[in-house]
Amino acid sequence: MVETKVPSVTPSPNETVNVTITSIKLKGSYNYLLWAQAVKIYIMAKKKLKFLNSDPPAPDASGYEDWMLENVVSLIWLWNSMEPEIATNVMFHNTAKGVWDDLQDTYSQGKNMNRVYDLYDKMFHIHQSGKPLYDYYSTFKGLAEELIRHM
Repeated sequence: MVETKVPSVTPSPNETVNVTITSIKLKGSYNYLLWAQAVKIYIMAKKKLKFLNSDPPAPDASGYEDWMLENVVSLIWLWNSMEPEIATNVMFHNTAKGVWDDLQDTYSQGKNMNRVYDLYDKMFHIHQSGKPLYDYYSTFKGLAEELIRHM
């Protein structure tokens, strides 16, 4: 009887799934932009942005299994960075791109005029109120950057 040996695969540091990729858990539309930016930066640092932006190769294409393996790592990172109620709603996507696109469609406030109004209102009513200038400036700059994302 010939013994078949299955090669062992040691995950690279890029394939570690039990990591906290951001301290910001997706809770819904009110923190989607902040969460999406933090997740995107992490995934870019791991050189896996193509899994958020690209469809998989055809199942019969060379490299399909490797692509799907890397995709699964990205999927797990995404799921682990969300509140369970949100992860449950996107659990059945087969690709990280599917999850990413679904979350963007559901929670992005790209054209949310209510949020734009709220940002303008906060910017026009912000006061230094004894805070150091850098705190005041940082708060104002953060509001302005979010407003730009909505335009």
